[in-house]
Amino acid sequence: MATLAAGLLNHARPPLFSIPLPALLLGLAGVALNVAWPMLRVRRSMLLVQAVSGLCFVLHYALIGAHTGSLMNALAALQALAAIPLGERPGFRVVYLLTLPAIALGLALTWNGWPSVFASLGMAGIAVGRYQTRVLPFRVILVSTVPFWTGHNLLVGSLPGLLSDALVTVSSLVGLRRHLLRERRSESSAKGRLNTPASATGPASPAPPAGEAPGSGGPSIPR
Repeated sequence: MATLAAGLLNHARPPLFSIPLPALLLGLAGVALNVAWPMLRVRRSMLLVQAVSGLCFVLHYALIGAHTGSLMNALAALQALAAIPLGERPGFRVVYLLTLPAIALGLALTWNGWPSVFASLGMAGIAVGRYQTRVLPFRVILVSTVPFWTGHNLLVGSLPGLLSDALVTVSSLVGLRRHLLRERRSESSAKGRLNTPASATGPASPAPPAGEAPGSGGPSIPR
């Protein structure tokens, strides 16, 4: 632990406020998109917004010289698009899994010490999260990668990255809470319909399809 702490403290960190304006604007655009995706309900929409956000951070990190972070975000954007069909076409999992070795290759090609380690760990966690076709583990695993990106962003001096980490944590927890509340309401409604005597209310209404909240007009658990 002492060696790890010494390595982190001795790493040259650029000033957080010495970011070129184009890099700052691209980073802030990525922040806005990162805050938005946890508020969405459909997995496909979440992944599309993540892909665009990833492209913003590809350019942001490239402009401040954080090459591992830039490459990992490029992989993340491609992986987000590759993950979209997983819920509908299980056979597509093989294509998705082929993107995983690229993380190790990217780490080797852009090695820069601890920033590279943190970016690669964050990307590996994202890859595992996006492999999930159920929204709950998808959300939980992705928010658990934030500490790795925080470590990376501190070391490379990315103010938008740090801002994104803080806001994404908050919005992810809010989105997770909303998801759990929708699931509980859906389960309670389904149990209530099953327990209501048919003689008192007439023919029982069919329970909503799995993943659809009563009265929501659409799925509450994205596929």
